[in-house]
Amino acid sequence: MASSGGHTVPLLARLPAEAAEAYTTDGTLDFDGNPALKNRTGGWRACRAVLGTEFCYCLAFYGISYNLVTYLTGVLGQSNVAAARNVSTWQATCFLMPLGGAVVADSYCGRYRTMVVSCFIGVAVRYQILLPATLQCTAINNHSAHSLHLYVMS
Repeated sequence: MASSGGHTVPLLARLPAEAAEAYTTDGTLDFDGNPALKNRTGGWRACRAVLGTEFCYCLAFYGISYNLVTYLTGVLGQSNVAAARNVSTWQATCFLMPLGGAVVADSYCGRYRTMVVSCFIGVAVRYQILLPATLQCTAINNHSAHSLHLYVMS
């Protein structure tokens, strides 16, 4: 709704009734900034995107969290207390970051663009975690390389 003077004017006020019914009425816009068509938003396409993203997120989160204490105590040589503290900090960060993403999505970038960018960032971070595990380091017990990856991960 746009405000002009003392009354509000609907966003789709100039369209005929048949054409206005084809568009969403909640203010949703497409990539070009035009009102979104009802038949092109939501539905199974959005459901698959949300479920796929959530499945990948849960798979990565629990896969990392189950192995992180072992990695911190074994490879990095941290005590159990320090490893538990670092894992708790990592989990809190993982649970609080969606709130920051929601603010960015609602205020600045839009929900779809924010979701795509955050997925790419998450994949890039997970590849940085994967690289030291798959590539053989030339130096044995090189803690600086592991510490750098742990810093980038958090």
